[in-house]
Amino acid sequence: MTIAVVALPLSMAIAVASGVTPERGLFTAVIGGILVSALGGSRYQIGGPAGAFILVAATESQFGVDGLLLTVIVSGLMLT
Repeated sequence: MTIAVVALPLSMAIAVASGVTPERGLFTAVIGGILVSALGGSRYQIGGPAGAFILVAATESQFGVDGLLLTVIVSGLMLT
């Protein structure tokens, strides 16, 4: 419960800072949290909402939201 109290507002703030609506931040936090928990991960994994904030903000400012979405999809495919 403590993690949710911190993670949800932080996810909304990251979404706003990235140029999208706060609702997208909530969806991302919930879906990402479920996936990280379900897949187990590793000890090197960053599963928190602020894990890649600097990369997200830099990518969005340089390439826009479409470039950000493309980057996320391609990196996910490469990791998979």
